[in-house]
Amino acid sequence: MTLEIKAVFFDYGNVLCMPQLPSDLEEMSFCLRADNPTFVEAYWHFRDQFDLGALTGEDYWSKIAKRCGVSVSNKQINRLIDLDNIGWSRPNELIAGWAGRLRESGIVTAVVSNMPSDIRQHLHTVEWLPVFDQYSFSCELSSLKPDAKIYQHTLECLSVQPANVLFLDDRQINVDAARELGMQSFVFTNAMNLYPFVQATGLPELFLAVPATTMANGATVV
Repeated sequence: MTLEIKAVFFDYGNVLCMPQLPSDLEEMSFCLRADNPTFVEAYWHFRDQFDLGALTGEDYWSKIAKRCGVSVSNKQINRLIDLDNIGWSRPNELIAGWAGRLRESGIVTAVVSNMPSDIRQHLHTVEWLPVFDQYSFSCELSSLKPDAKIYQHTLECLSVQPANVLFLDDRQINVDAARELGMQSFVFTNAMNLYPFVQATGLPELFLAVPATTMANGATVV
């Protein structure tokens, strides 16, 4: 049995926005004129430092270029930043819309995300993202999930108890860390898998209208 949920904390990447596409990474490696597998390895190798705010965009892309054995110009870096921002800006419209409806209904909402400063700044131009009561970004707090600091900061800012929070994240390790702090947490894969849990909590409907065929065949939400 779940306790009353008074707040919902959302991860950003792969929850509020859609997953990055393989073609996004391919386009970035082409821009850098680097071998794609080597580029992808380098992209993730330095990502935690970038998310943590330890690297600027220029530092991050310069390190990737060096690891790939290529040179990079300022023009390329600016283009790579734009491509990276675009890749993490495709809305998961159903979840973003639900987040907005939650807040309108009186539920406190927050974004708790490992995110670099370039994407953080880019979000100011994203029109589809609803308003949240709190934004906790790793680049601003020098704390990466699953470190407890980023969760505790969000709880303190909103003055909510962990037991009354639902936390949604696509990574098990981040969900486990939230559970250790006492939050009700769910590994998000898609809206359909989340649907039965939402129904059991008494939170506002995830789907404004659920297709009759979905309800009839008892699907666990895709």
